[in-house]
Amino acid sequence: MFERIVENWLIKAGEKGYQTAFAQLLSIEGHRVLQGPAHHPFEHGKDIITLDAAEKLNAFQLKGGDQDLEDIEKIQGQLLALAAGAVTYPGVEPPRRPDRVLLVVSGTLTPPARDRIANFNHANRGAGIPSIEVVEREQLAARFVAAQGAYLPSEPADLSNLLKFYLNDGRGPFPIPEMLALIEDTMMPKRASPSGADFARGIGSALLLTAYATAPWQRRENHLAVAEAWLSLCCAILQVAVENKLVEDVWKKSYDLAFAAARGALRELLDEAAATEDLVIPDLVEGMVYPTRALLVCGYLAAFYLSERELGADSNIADAVRKVLLRELPYMKVIGESAAPYVTAVGTALEVLGEHQQGRLFVARYARGVATANQNRSPDAIPDPYHSFEDCLKRTAGADVPLPDEQFDGNAYTLHVALDWLARRGERGMVNDLWPLTTRLTLCEFQPSSPAKYLSANDKEGVLKMWQANAPESWKRLTETAEKMSESELPGELWRKAEFLPYLALLLPYRLTSATAKALDYLAEDLVKISLDVSD
Repeated sequence: MFERIVENWLIKAGEKGYQTAFAQLLSIEGHRVLQGPAHHPFEHGKDIITLDAAEKLNAFQLKGGDQDLEDIEKIQGQLLALAAGAVTYPGVEPPRRPDRVLLVVSGTLTPPARDRIANFNHANRGAGIPSIEVVEREQLAARFVAAQGAYLPSEPADLSNLLKFYLNDGRGPFPIPEMLALIEDTMMPKRASPSGADFARGIGSALLLTAYATAPWQRRENHLAVAEAWLSLCCAILQVAVENKLVEDVWKKSYDLAFAAARGALRELLDEAAATEDLVIPDLVEGMVYPTRALLVCGYLAAFYLSERELGADSNIADAVRKVLLRELPYMKVIGESAAPYVTAVGTALEVLGEHQQGRLFVARYARGVATANQNRSPDAIPDPYHSFEDCLKRTAGADVPLPDEQFDGNAYTLHVALDWLARRGERGMVNDLWPLTTRLTLCEFQPSSPAKYLSANDKEGVLKMWQANAPESWKRLTETAEKMSESELPGELWRKAEFLPYLALLLPYRLTSATAKALDYLAEDLVKISLDVSD
């Protein structure tokens, strides 16, 4: 069954659909990936460059689908650059031609296409240019299955869950909780006292499963859902690394590949959104209304900007992000507290982009909406952040959504986060105006049982903290509390991989807490003082 899934995936996969998985495959097989699979203008025909276990330099050109003679003729210049061009990469000194060059296709070559490559190799042999080896679908499928090894999804339930992903039409949102459940089990070695190599193999296997599961959304060019899939994997990798105290060498290669795939998908989303007058992206759920779609897309684009800024790569996207956020700002709509991470991401990005008033008014509008809607006995109370956008939309439309005996009036999970956000920016008037409504609500925040659980979809040992806002409240005390946190409140790997932090609460909205919101403000605008834990 699994072999058929892999083969069918390769049949349908375009070049982008399998390039990240192939890079992971090479890593599992002992290669050190030097470059790829992200495309850039200086690759010179080489999508991926590696050093294998024998320290041989390998260069790969990847193509999707079957290749006939006409296809090979179109890429003959790329093949020449692949074989004859020198590799100029830090650590490859002096620059030199690869020892091996390979054309990898997710389909098959026709006999005339194979003959053309054979003639190409024969003509270049005298010039000392290495021959182009061809890897086709049958070989690829066998290698992918072998790479999974003991980490193959063998239980009927696991195979069934994978098939649910694979048979999806790719039009709707990516099912993040289901994905996390699938890959978390895959990552954990089955034997007692596992080694770092066992964890590395499990993490690599989870990356391959993610590639298979994401295929329907990739084919639909549903860039947002594809990004969510790869970011979900990043989150799971960080969680496993933290909980098992893994050294970076065990998990970093897979994390970097997954994060690069997410960045590529978000860049495509931004380019598409900025090139049009509105958001003409694939439907995220059947019947989804435009205002919620706008909030989803803009939340991720805002997080993308903040993340790229942390990486020092934001300068070439700032104008496009600003354009989309300002254009869509009047249309965004909140239907549940799961929107809070998106609102704060958009508000923070607008602030950093110089649109201070727009960002602050947007967050204040959200705070007022929650404070008003969720008053005691209000018929308009909105669901807490444990309810997805999709469930909230169905509920708004009157659909039968299972919310057993839940009452949302009288409580607010994210209002205090929004008020602290405003307080850190000195917006005393806005906070004062909302404080009477705030004091009539019970404020709530789920506190994970450990810092590592911020990265987990589930935490049975965590505690729900509930409190009433002081009436009256000291502005000095409020701002001092809003501007301080301890480094130890969040896992160390999350600080070290700070480029992931803007995405965390978008994936898991109930992980937007005072701590994660403060950490984001520290990274984005240095508005929070971080106290170091020196107890160790």
